[in-house]
Amino acid sequence: MGAASFQTTYVARDAATAFANAASDARFEHGHGGYTGTLAEKDGFLAPIALPARWKVQDFVDAVMRAEIIADPESVYGGYKPTAKERALLARLVRDLPSWRRIVDAATGDKWGPAVCVEVTGSQAATIKKQQGRAGTRDRVYVFFGLASC
Repeated sequence: MGAASFQTTYVARDAATAFANAASDARFEHGHGGYTGTLAEKDGFLAPIALPARWKVQDFVDAVMRAEIIADPESVYGGYKPTAKERALLARLVRDLPSWRRIVDAATGDKWGPAVCVEVTGSQAATIKKQQGRAGTRDRVYVFFGLASC
């Protein structure tokens, strides 16, 4: 069987509640049989990482999920040419997150391992909470992502 990348955003009081609810929703939407390529295949998550300052959530997820390809395109996909934006995102990732290699390995190296969890704060969190009808609550915004068995 293969692996598929997934990304799930969930608003809840804490990361454990967000994960449990998001995984339950994924099982409801994609079935309980396994190999869904979703968060439903994960049995846990890494401790939440604070989204580094000045990062857009999607740029951060993209940088982590593509870091291995961008860092060494010849060994992974011979002939791939990373774009200037991809190279800049990797440079920012290395600069802003000292544990970036551990995060990249967790996100892309194990389709059965834990999901990566990022806590979104500030205006991005406020926007997401508003979109989900949770504006004004003390809930937090979490993004879970990585590879899952499919």
